[in-house]
This record gives sequence, structure tokens and C-alpha cells, in this order.
Amino acid sequence: MSENAKEAILETARRTAQAHGYGGLNFRDIGAEGGIKAASIYYHFASKGDLGAAVAMAAEYDDLPAAVKKSAGLF
Repeated sequence: MSENAKEAILETARRTAQAHGYGGLNFRDIGAEGGIKAASIYYHFASKGDLGAAVAMAAEYDDLPAAVKKSAGLF
């Protein structure tokens, strides 16, 4: 798989995390939205935790503390 596929997965996962928090990260849904088979996501990310960590590291949040609080369901 190409780096473009990995970037597309990260972008889709980032949007999902912003909208639904970490709990909303679901390989099947991210794959469907990104036009890639969910099983193919495992080529780049071994687990939901790995994907979540990559999203957090690559995030372009304006206010990371607020994003973390939203993800944790604190507001």
C-alpha cells in the first residue's frame, strides 16, 4: 500500500475522531468512508490504539486540550 493510502486513512480517521472522539474510531467505518477495505487498514495500523496514536500525533487541532477532553467525553 502506498503512503497516499496511509495519509487517506489518517485523514479519514482524524475527521472521525474530531466528530466522535476516540471511541468513534472504527476500522470498518473508516474504511467505508475512505473507500478502502477495513482489513487493509491493518497493513498500516496494527490496532485501534496504533491508529488513534497516529491520529493524535498528526492532528492539526487548534486546541488539543479541548479535543482530548471531547474524546474523553468530558464535555
